[in-house]
Amino acid sequence: MLPVYIGAVALGYQVAIPIAVLVVALGKLGSVVPAPGGTGSVEVMVTAGLTALAGIDPAAALTIALVYRLCTYWLTIGVGGLSVAGLFARRSVA
Repeated sequence: MLPVYIGAVALGYQVAIPIAVLVVALGKLGSVVPAPGGTGSVEVMVTAGLTALAGIDPAAALTIALVYRLCTYWLTIGVGGLSVAGLFARRSVA
C-alpha cells in the first residue's frame, strides 16, 4: 500500500489511503492468474484500479504500478537471489 501511495504523491497525485488499500487488494487479486508471480496481471489490475478509482492518468498509473511491483516483488527476488548466491559461495569454500 505504501509504494502505491508514495508513488502517487511523487508524481503529484493525491490518493486517499482507502483507495490505495483497495488498489493493492485488486493487485493481489490479479496475482491469481497462472503466471510466475502474477507478472503482468498485477500491473494491469493496479493500473486499472488507479485509473478508475483515483482518476489518475493511465501512463502515471502504470508508472505507479511498476514502482509498486519493483518494491514488493522484484526487490525481494533480487535479495533472495543474492542470499542463495552467498550460501552457495560459502558452501563451495568449506
